[in-house]
Amino acid sequence: MNASTKPADLMPQTIAFKLNDQPLHAYEGETILKAAQRHGVDIPHLCYKDGLRPDGNCRACVVEIKGERTLA
Repeated sequence: MNASTKPADLMPQTIAFKLNDQPLHAYEGETILKAAQRHGVDIPHLCYKDGLRPDGNCRACVVEIKGERTLA
């Protein structure tokens, strides 16, 4: 059998969340933007680019987090 199996301690931890009422998962340390892209969900963004610090100055890619008072 050629199936690759990893011990549970080597598997990345995932975090479940909903985006537009669609259940998704992100890997530990992964941004919501990257997780959405990986699942084929496009979130408009202007100031994010791989390798640059995510300042969020343009505010185009903000999301609402249930229970939080402000957008993230």
